[in-house]
Amino acid sequence: MNMPTPNPADHAWLTGDDFSHWTTGFCVTLLPNKSPDWVEDILRTFLGAVPVLDTTQPYIAHIHAAGSGSIMFENGGFGGMMLEVIRRLSQDTKAVVVLRDFLGNAAFAYAMDGEIITRFDIYFPGDRLGRSPDALNDQLSAVGLLPAYEYVFDEDVDEEDVPERDLNAEVIRALAVATAVTGVRFDKSHLNAAPHAVSLAPLYGSDLARRFA
Repeated sequence: MNMPTPNPADHAWLTGDDFSHWTTGFCVTLLPNKSPDWVEDILRTFLGAVPVLDTTQPYIAHIHAAGSGSIMFENGGFGGMMLEVIRRLSQDTKAVVVLRDFLGNAAFAYAMDGEIITRFDIYFPGDRLGRSPDALNDQLSAVGLLPAYEYVFDEDVDEEDVPERDLNAEVIRALAVATAVTGVRFDKSHLNAAPHAVSLAPLYGSDLARRFA
């Protein structure tokens, strides 16, 4: 698969004060060649999302134009990682979802034409599932997510001397891979309210929330 080399430096802004969502959690869905109108229509027509009437509604997804595609940003949600959501959004295109929840868990899913190509825990990318689990191995290797981190106990090394993993940096590397796959890049502007926004709350109360990509 011919893709550009991922560049984590493009997402260095996520380490600054402009991004406060490491504690609340976030979910970013990148969709090439699909407009915000199309994304909103899919979410409302087929998945039960509802219009946003005020900002106090739970589980709001902001849908932004991003070049020739779209980005869906959720503060504290995980709607993009629901299996039926990514299936619907990847019809006739591809979709990549990067999730980092408020508990610190992190996941990556890549789908095309309604089928999961590869998915994995960002902190343990050696264990990949999907139709073609190794589809992004070159990109994952380019950003240092492969070979996967493996802690090897050494009785001669004090545990306090073992370098601490920068888990946020690993999520940023995954976002760089997502950009390489889709050509759509997540930037600061996508943290703002968007003209296209829906509440995914009805999905969280349904069986859809029990099945993940």
